[in-house]
Amino acid sequence: MTVIGNVESATVEADPDRYRKMAPDEPERTGELVCRPAEVGDLEKIVAIESAVFSEPYQFLMLYQLWPMYKAGWTVAEVDGEFVGYALFLQSADTALLLTYAVADSFRKFGHGKRILQNAMRHRGTARRRLVYAPPRCKDPATARMLERLGFRGIDDRRNFLHSDSADYEEIRDGNLTCRRARYSDLARIADLEAAVFEDPYRFLMLYPLWFLHRRLWTVAEIDGRLVGYALLLEERGEALIFTFAVAERCRRLGYGEIVLRHAIARSRSAGTESITLTVKPANTTASRRFERVGFVKTGAEEDYFGPGEDRHLYSIDLTSNISAPPAARAAL
Repeated sequence: MTVIGNVESATVEADPDRYRKMAPDEPERTGELVCRPAEVGDLEKIVAIESAVFSEPYQFLMLYQLWPMYKAGWTVAEVDGEFVGYALFLQSADTALLLTYAVADSFRKFGHGKRILQNAMRHRGTARRRLVYAPPRCKDPATARMLERLGFRGIDDRRNFLHSDSADYEEIRDGNLTCRRARYSDLARIADLEAAVFEDPYRFLMLYPLWFLHRRLWTVAEIDGRLVGYALLLEERGEALIFTFAVAERCRRLGYGEIVLRHAIARSRSAGTESITLTVKPANTTASRRFERVGFVKTGAEEDYFGPGEDRHLYSIDLTSNISAPPAARAAL
């Protein structure tokens, strides 16, 4: 769970009927393998295989954050009721990115991995989307070859993406801060600040695919070329969530967090985002006041939001209303 102080990253509850046409409820059998849409109760099983297969596995709380927005693209598989694998896609309007996929050790060499991917490609809304994967997650050459035979390309493939720092990264001065859109070259520094601030940080491997899909809504702040803060958002169909937000310890209590948030809001509004949502611990009144100062409104409270005893206040901001942005941000964005 990504936290600054006691301020946690946001999560948005999806409409349960939203993806019904894209994700059929009926499992599909191929021989002994049964593939079906993932359920929230599968996340712990996914994490168990992640931990067994990968040196840097995706953790439960990260997958739980991504679940409401991306569950339409998540497939799991069983053999005789035993959980054996999964393929998790993150989807934007024109791209289906394979976040992670794996098969339990005891079920490899049966071709199950390829079947799981093929099932996901048929039923999880990947049709007419560009298929990509993150090479750091698929280091095995045989896996990379199999993915490319299925039509995937690595996100560092020049046919899909160039790591160029081009004209879309205009810098905006706001007092001592320089705010701009996050570049690929910022990811390692963001990961370093994550590790300095949070107990369970987002690492480079996790940030890379999320940045690839959502980089237009990622705001970073610098002082004299040093990264001192960021606000990173995920967005789908006009709804966004702040999934991590931080300011370096040495730069806190100077109003920098509020400036970064205002620029992130302005960037989101300019990109056509209609709303942003986040959650705050009830006891964290300092964070609540900060978010209220930049335009967020408390929309409710939920008990056990992240599990027993983990209550949260829900906040959102409506970007379709005429809420003023900082002058520098409005002029540049």
